[in-house]
Amino acid sequence: MKHPHSSKILFAALACAAAATASTAHAQATKAATPAALQVKVGGVITPGSCTPAADALSFDMKKLNPASLKDNAETPLAPIVQRLSIKCQGDAAVALSVAGTAKAATVSEDALDHKATGINAEAKKGYIYDLVDAATSNTRIGRYVFQFRNFSYTTAAANGTAAKAVVVSSTDRAAWTNAADTAANAAQLKSDGTSYVSFADPATPAVPVSASLFDGDIMIGAVILPKSALTLNTDLSFRGETTITLSYL
Repeated sequence: MKHPHSSKILFAALACAAAATASTAHAQATKAATPAALQVKVGGVITPGSCTPAADALSFDMKKLNPASLKDNAETPLAPIVQRLSIKCQGDAAVALSVAGTAKAATVSEDALDHKATGINAEAKKGYIYDLVDAATSNTRIGRYVFQFRNFSYTTAAANGTAAKAVVVSSTDRAAWTNAADTAANAAQLKSDGTSYVSFADPATPAVPVSASLFDGDIMIGAVILPKSALTLNTDLSFRGETTITLSYL
């Protein structure tokens, strides 16, 4: 009868020993564990769309002029010249255009320029009139010109290639934007000193430039040549007008 009793005691002792061993092992494991650190980083890049003109340069060729076609004592207007301008963006973006540099004559043109054939009207002393200069001297005025952004449309990335009509809007601070009829003074034109901007908006919200993946329209040039009496025409007289337009994001 003592044997069963001894067996019960032995079983209890073994159970206690097992519990003690498990407790000790857990404590040692807990003590040995080294806390792990997990670093969470959050970041990204906001890109305005990476917009570029479809061409590096636009060329407006006025061809050869016959001196006999020039007026003796008044400026001679030349026929309008139009070039297509496309601005493509990787994703939708709102853009602004401004002038970064231009060829200038030694003296400032003081007179307004109303180019009837194009309907472009630029007021005097406002900075919207550009010089055609002697290609040899670079600072002798041979004529003048104005240019205007017209007939623009825009296409958003979600439009699947369907273009919508845009209005050309202007600003002096890239904050307040207005649009005007093409024939209004200084409308849709840029100042040669870089202090004005042009952008494109939906006709329903002309005060807010639109974001799009494609802007497509025309640049129209209206040029005049100085009176024949103000020019030296003994030999060929080459002239040029150069303007750099920059694109920024809104």
